[in-house]
Parts: sequence; C-alpha cells; structure tokens
Amino acid sequence: MSYGPQSVFTLTLASAATRTTSYADLGRAWKRMYLEVPTCASGNFHIQAAATADGTYRRIAVDNGNTATAQLDFVVKSTVSQRIVPVPAGGVRFVKVENDTGVDNVQLTFNIICGD
Repeated sequence: MSYGPQSVFTLTLASAATRTTSYADLGRAWKRMYLEVPTCASGNFHIQAAATADGTYRRIAVDNGNTATAQLDFVVKSTVSQRIVPVPAGGVRFVKVENDTGVDNVQLTFNIICGD
C-alpha cells in the first residue's frame, strides 16, 4: 500500500443531462481511482474515458480475467448513494461521468479521488 499523493477532481452533471459536458483532466494516469457518489436521483452511472481531452469518450469496462466471456461495463447502480466506489480505471487520464436516463431537476456533483 502506498501513502503517496492524492488528488481530487470535481465533475458536475447538469439537470436532465446524460453526461458531464466537461471532462476531468487527472493530470496523469493514476494507479487508483475512486468515484464519490452523491445522493442519486435516478439512473445508473458509468465512467467514460478517452486517450485525449478531445477524443471519443467510451465506457470503462470491468476486467473479466482470462476468459472468453465479454467484458461488462462498469456501472454504479442508482441505489448506491453517498458512497465512495473504486473504479477499475488505472491508467486513464481524461474522464467523464455518464447517467443512463438523465437526472431530472437536480444537479449532481461527483468527486474523483486519485492516488497511487
């Protein structure tokens, strides 16, 4: 276990939006990433990543090991509220938060906590 630096990045999901309009530039690829989930209103949440800031953002998948089974999207269910969730995304730098349905009448703020 490392006791190195830790950084926190904030993303905001606007009311009725399905994805944050801005991205979080984590500055570098971190070994560990966590998503601080506020009180959720509706819909499941996904983390999207891209190789460059203006690149195509795609959902992060859970590594399913050395099997022939397809990878599954990493998802934070709408029932998960006020939690810190580990994200299987070591090695990415540019990230966004996506919601399946669009959150109505509420703005959500997510913190992304990174460390080594």
